[in-house]
Amino acid sequence: TFIENSADYGGAMRYGWAINCIFLGNSAIFGGASYEGGCRNSTFIENYADYGGAIYNGFRTENCMFIENHADYGGAIHGNSLTVDTCYFANNTARDGGALYQTEVKNSYFENNSATGMGGAMYGKSAINCVFKNNSRTDTYNTEITQSDANISQDINIIYFDASAERDGNGSKKNPYKYLYAERITPGVTAYFAQGTYELESTCTITRAKLIG
Repeated sequence: TFIENSADYGGAMRYGWAINCIFLGNSAIFGGASYEGGCRNSTFIENYADYGGAIYNGFRTENCMFIENHADYGGAIHGNSLTVDTCYFANNTARDGGALYQTEVKNSYFENNSATGMGGAMYGKSAINCVFKNNSRTDTYNTEITQSDANISQDINIIYFDASAERDGNGSKKNPYKYLYAERITPGVTAYFAQGTYELESTCTITRAKLIG
C-alpha cells in the first residue's frame, strides 16, 4: 500500500510493475501514483497530478479500479503509449478527460466521471467494448467511438444509448447515442439503454438489449 507519497515523476513509483497494490492520496506533476509503469489488480484512490491523476504513460494497465483521482489532463490516466483493459473508472475529475486522456481502452466501465472542459470520461484515442454511464459533458471527445458513423469499429460490441444525449454544433452524434438506426445495431452488438424516449432514424431490429437505471 502506498499512501500520500509525492515526486515530480510518479508520486509512489517510477517504472516497473505494480501488482495487487493500493495507491491512496499520492501526488506528482506526471502520474500521481505511477510513471511509465505497468499495473495489474490494483486500486487507485484520490491520487492527483497535473498530467495523469493516477498514472502517466507506461505499457499496460489491467483489472484495476480508479476512484476519485484528479488531474488537469486525464483524471485517472494520461498515456499515449498505454493500453487499458478491464478496468473500472468512477468519480474521477479533470479539465479534459475526466478519466482518460489520449489512452486506448477496452472492456472497461466508466461511471460518474467529469471534466470541466471536454470528455467527461475520455479525451482522444479509442474505446472498444466499453460502457459509459452518467459521465458529465459528453462521455468522450475526439475518440474513435464518437467519430462519424462509418468509422465505428466492428470490434465494438457494446453500444450505450441515452435518451438525454444531444447533438453537437455540427450535428454529429455523440456517445451515449440518442438516435437509433439499423447500421449501428448490428448482429452481435449488445445495446445498453438508459430509461427514456428515443428517436428512430430507420427501422432496426434489436436482438440483444439491456436496460440500465
